[in-house]
Amino acid sequence: MEHLTRRVRALTGPDAVEVALVLTTAARALDRIADHTVVMGARMRYLITGDPAHLAVEVR
Repeated sequence: MEHLTRRVRALTGPDAVEVALVLTTAARALDRIADHTVVMGARMRYLITGDPAHLAVEVR
């Protein structure tokens, strides 16, 4: 992540701000996808095991 941050900060030129904003938006979307994946995994584990300890906090 540090490498990507350094690369974005080093962007120059007329499109630098636009590229940085697109990358930020994509990173935010990927982070949300990862969060949802974790919740889905916890729900699946609950469905398989029946153990409510595997439910994500927002489901309890």
